[in-house]
Amino acid sequence: MHIISYLCTMIHALIISFPLFVCTILSAELVVSLWRRYDRARAYLLLWSLTATVLYAMHFVFFSHAVAWLPLADSIYAACNLAVYPLYLIYIYELTDERPLRHRLMWTSGLMTVAILAAVVVGSLYQQMSPAETTDFINVYLYRTSHKTLLGLAAVQSVVHNACRVLFAVSVLGTVIIGVLRIRRYNHFIATLYADAERRQLNGVGVILKLLLVISLLSMVVNILGRSYFADSEWLMLPSVAFSCLLFAIGQAGLHQRYSIRDVERDEAGGSYELAASPMILPVDVPSPQPQLLDSSNGECALTLKLRALVEGDHRFMQPDLKLDDLARQLGTNRTYLLRAIKQDLKMTFSEYINRQRISYATTLMAQHPDWSKAEIANRVGYSSLSTFYRNLSEFGS
Repeated sequence: MHIISYLCTMIHALIISFPLFVCTILSAELVVSLWRRYDRARAYLLLWSLTATVLYAMHFVFFSHAVAWLPLADSIYAACNLAVYPLYLIYIYELTDERPLRHRLMWTSGLMTVAILAAVVVGSLYQQMSPAETTDFINVYLYRTSHKTLLGLAAVQSVVHNACRVLFAVSVLGTVIIGVLRIRRYNHFIATLYADAERRQLNGVGVILKLLLVISLLSMVVNILGRSYFADSEWLMLPSVAFSCLLFAIGQAGLHQRYSIRDVERDEAGGSYELAASPMILPVDVPSPQPQLLDSSNGECALTLKLRALVEGDHRFMQPDLKLDDLARQLGTNRTYLLRAIKQDLKMTFSEYINRQRISYATTLMAQHPDWSKAEIANRVGYSSLSTFYRNLSEFGS
């Protein structure tokens, strides 16, 4: 019987410490990554990960029923719980927002002020509460093992905790809504500047958004039910494992994110290579068919006609890693005018326009040269990645 009891205790400890273990490992990975090469966005991700680590350390104290440490742990928990989602939103802003750093510093200071204020209020109330009031609050509110009515400062503490739960729900909804909009806006912006937009967009953006939505919904459910619902329940394993897996997946996506709005700014500041200076495979003697969507129209402006002549007539779509700025310089204009012409006349992003041309030409090459490998064709029409070629072939091929 003692062995069974010991094993049950060990399993329970593993379950409640699993999210803490995952966040600790993730934080260590981020520290090593930043040690090798500093990146401001990843530094914000580390701040989020460290906050989550402390949050789940306080969870461990709660689910271990370490009552003597609960007043301190509950105060720290109040701060971390209110800070963890907004900090991830700041990380998304750092990846996608071109505004100066002071904008995010204002966000960070404001959010941390709210979180710290919550911790100070909760901690101060614990300090002012008598031992009997503290015991009543822990039993009645935190663990719900008693049905007594809370009175005095214990009742005030319960009101503060309920207010924190409401603020947490607002932070979760705000992070999901604003985060989704920011990521989509960023990816669309990248698609207007680069032909090969995929590798510059947020890695696995669809996966990130789904994970963010799932973990947010799970957080909302747990927030509504309260930690007390899982304190002595066999259902504790479900949120523990789910949160651990989701946090690990989101953290790994951040670790492997290699491009952000800062890289776009560096491209603009440093300039881009001239088209003639980069190697380009010469087109074979095969006419490049024009999709019906791109048929010439008398309504097109002169700049659009010049663009089509350069891209389609001179096969500039075959240029690897082609950028909008490259073509703007070749046409003697700027990005803004060229972007407006593409949007108004072609009704698509720059990335879609170039990739439609590439796939159209690739389709012709595959029909004319069935002995050529897909890798050779992909390389010839401007793709450095075979997987990107297949993805665009599936989307734009007909």
